[in-house]
Amino acid sequence: MPLGFALGGRLLRLAAILVLACSLIALLPDATLSFRLAGLLMIFPAGVTLILLRVKRLRTASHVLTWGVWLAVAAMAAVSGGLRAPILLVFPVIAVLMALLLGQHTALLATVLTLMLGEFFSWAEHWLPRAEPASTLSMLIILALVLTVTALLTLFMTQSFSARHAETRRLRDELAKRVDEIAARVKEMRRSEEKFSRIFHASPVTILISRFESGRYLDVNAAFEHQFGWSREDAIGNTATDIGLWPDRAAYARWMEALRRTGKLRDYEAVLSNKFGELRQVVTAAEVFYLGETKYVITLIHDMSELRHAALEVKLLNAALEKRVLSRTADLTEANKELESFSYSISHDLRAPLRGIDGFTHLLLDEYGDRLDAKGHEYLERVRRAAQRMGMLIDDLLDLSRVNRHEMKREEIDLSQVAREVVEDLRKSEPARKVDILIEDGCRAWGDPQLLRVLLENLLGNAWKYTGKTEQAKISFGPDQTSPGEAIFQVRDNGAGFDMDYVDKLFQPFQRLHKAEDFEGSGVGLASAARVVRRHRGRIWAESSPGQGAAFHFTLEPHA
Repeated sequence: MPLGFALGGRLLRLAAILVLACSLIALLPDATLSFRLAGLLMIFPAGVTLILLRVKRLRTASHVLTWGVWLAVAAMAAVSGGLRAPILLVFPVIAVLMALLLGQHTALLATVLTLMLGEFFSWAEHWLPRAEPASTLSMLIILALVLTVTALLTLFMTQSFSARHAETRRLRDELAKRVDEIAARVKEMRRSEEKFSRIFHASPVTILISRFESGRYLDVNAAFEHQFGWSREDAIGNTATDIGLWPDRAAYARWMEALRRTGKLRDYEAVLSNKFGELRQVVTAAEVFYLGETKYVITLIHDMSELRHAALEVKLLNAALEKRVLSRTADLTEANKELESFSYSISHDLRAPLRGIDGFTHLLLDEYGDRLDAKGHEYLERVRRAAQRMGMLIDDLLDLSRVNRHEMKREEIDLSQVAREVVEDLRKSEPARKVDILIEDGCRAWGDPQLLRVLLENLLGNAWKYTGKTEQAKISFGPDQTSPGEAIFQVRDNGAGFDMDYVDKLFQPFQRLHKAEDFEGSGVGLASAARVVRRHRGRIWAESSPGQGAAFHFTLEPHA
């Protein structure tokens, strides 16, 4: 194997300079005729070699120098006695130089030609000039040339061996590193293949892998067998149309054309068939990938048949529900109309007889009171009070019905200000009462202004009523700080209180926890308050004990 470019170039340049120097020495006046001839013949290849090396024509320069020197030595040997010429000692050096610069085949060719030249000299010995005795200078030049070239060749062969040895070690280390990297990659690929294989076969979604060009399946997972009925052995090696997965060949061709055009498909709807001929509505996803130079396709199939059937059922149910809602809405509208009519009847038709009873009872007392004894006066007063309570009860029932029928209009409300207005009305109704009332600022909420006023009127009115027999009565309204994460409001008093064993009756209509002769009322106010809170998607509850007052807490739906 020839030397590398850099090392061979240096060797060739040194050899050319050495040959040129020897040529100039051979041209000295005291040199023999054969040496002068050789010097003249070697000047030309040495000079051409140096010129070719400047233009980086290493191989051409090697041929010019080695074959030029070979021809010059052959000519010098021919005129110096043939086989008896001392210059023949240079031929082995030339062969070695050729082997280093041009390779073994060129060196072998030069060796064969040298042997043939020796045979020629042996045959033509009688015709060749007799060998002249070599001068001391000639022998010195030949010996110096052989020793110098031999030393150079030894040096460069050693350098070449060291360089090649270092390169071999570097290549060995690099190869070992590459082998380790490839082994790591192979190991990682095997782990990835194992993971993919586990996921592939355990996936509940149907997955198929096929060749892109032929469409023949390489593998299918268990979900495919379960959903479509064909076994893995049935599918592998066949196409989708071979086993009948795509009952419509034109549809399959369109699917393949779309995949060929884009390289991947997402949410592609199709109709496939299972092994038993049942058509299934599916959504497919597919993508082309390469393994080496071969194209493959991985396909995922989602069976949407049950979902489509369920969606159709939901649609039918929604239609039936919508029809029922319309029917119920019509019924509710009719019921509301009847309720409005009933409320009108209560408001007008029932009030008229009550006003008549109260009025005629009052006239009876005024005009015929002197004819009645004390018992008769008591009976008439009881009739009047009953008629008045009946009127109040009618008013409370109307208020309770209006809470449910009122159209909600939400806005931000200052509950503290509403509470002050309610308290002001209560003080005007009983100006002689002295009640210590505390309304805290900053109680704001979202809701219907009219309904929230009804709520505070009932809660504050309830506290006002049940503190009527309490000395140094106290009523407060403000936020409840016991639950920081939720906005809770409370109305608290130090009035009569009640027994918590009966708290479940507290917010029901007409349920009273105190005697009517102790505290007047219809038992509707707290029921109305509870309905207002429920319409605002809140909660209301109470805490109390007899004689220790009561606390009513409520929440309202926060603003979205």
